[in-house]
Amino acid sequence: MAGANYGQELASWQIPEFIKHDREKIWYVLLIIIDAVLLFLCFKTPNFMFSSTNFLFALIIILATVVLMIDDSHEPRLVDFIIGTEGIVIDDTFFDYDDFTNFSIIFKPAEDLKVLYLTHHGFFRPRYSIQMDEMDPIEVRNLLIRYLKEDLDRTDESNTDFFARILKI
Repeated sequence: MAGANYGQELASWQIPEFIKHDREKIWYVLLIIIDAVLLFLCFKTPNFMFSSTNFLFALIIILATVVLMIDDSHEPRLVDFIIGTEGIVIDDTFFDYDDFTNFSIIFKPAEDLKVLYLTHHGFFRPRYSIQMDEMDPIEVRNLLIRYLKEDLDRTDESNTDFFARILKI
């Protein structure tokens, strides 16, 4: 682990590397049907830039399906998430508080939703979406508010998280 870099540990828990969804057989049937329709369209519709079939889009469809199947074939690894006095550790990577612009916590018990969002400086850096299954969101907020600005404008989960949860991808 990152060791002494993060200072004194204030809170820690384990998070899954990715969210594994429980998918029924109908989900796989729909995936195959959607893939078949999209592949048919790729080969029957000319590319908007060239006057040939869209092999690149067909390749993207096939690769996306393969990635979904590979992810589905194994359990996510649990990684450590640590809030320290000097920064945050995700797995074995240390992030200084200066690396982030803000944080927000979405807590909706009726939807079984408890997520911490950490936003990086810069456009190309990822926004981290941290599941807080057993953690008290008020306790986590009280710890982070000492080091980071809270984004009070975010009142819902991100669109990507919402669609990933609804579509089980």
